[in-house]
Amino acid sequence: MGAVTDKAHCFICNQETNTYECKGCSEHFCSKHLAQHHEKINQQFDKIKDDCSSFLKTVIDQKDDPKKRPLIQQINQWEDDSINKIKQTANECRRKLINYTNKYIIRIENKLVKLTEELKRIHQENEYNEIHLNQLKETLIKLSKEFDKPSNVAIEQNFTSFINKISVIVPCNTSWKQYGINIAGGNYQGKKLSQVSNPSGIFIDDNENIYIADYSNHHILEWKCNANNDQIVAGESGYRNQIDQLNFSTHVIFDIEK
Repeated sequence: MGAVTDKAHCFICNQETNTYECKGCSEHFCSKHLAQHHEKINQQFDKIKDDCSSFLKTVIDQKDDPKKRPLIQQINQWEDDSINKIKQTANECRRKLINYTNKYIIRIENKLVKLTEELKRIHQENEYNEIHLNQLKETLIKLSKEFDKPSNVAIEQNFTSFINKISVIVPCNTSWKQYGINIAGGNYQGKKLSQVSNPSGIFIDDNENIYIADYSNHHILEWKCNANNDQIVAGESGYRNQIDQLNFSTHVIFDIEK
């Protein structure tokens, strides 16, 4: 814990006496307070052990039960919130539709009651022919269509999503080689087509062609895959402010037309 030293002031009681130097904090303690300091360190060590055990238990729990993992819980919360939004919207639409169709159904019911009474009367009088039958059938079909699809009422879907879509972003299993190779430049700093000077921005397209913002040479270079030299694709007229010139090019963005 510590080695005895010449008389010095105790770090805790400030009394000058034979003290012991703590090798951990480099402070001096008398024999009484050295024991207290040692006990305090033991308590801190025990707490670290408890925290480690608690952490290990949490890790094992989440390994055995994925539902306990914080990110899974975040997805579950998003799912619950999204379902609640859908249910709330559906309930609002139901209430609105029920309030309107209740009145509409009553009107259809009244018309059917009158049609039923008319059918009884015609049947009792026993004076009907094909013309009457066609008229009655058309009336019934019309009421049926009105009942199935009330006028001026429709279900409209809004294609603007009111639920925030989520996705999971995980790192790919890419491993970097310990020693790299030059794929552009590598021939010292200069203005030749096989050289670059203070390259600032870079873009790589789907064909693995490299586009470089060559800062000090004021142009954009294209270095095709497996090529030995590059070619200037922008700023080939040198350093100025004209439309075919660049001024200390720093970035490159490649827009592929579909």
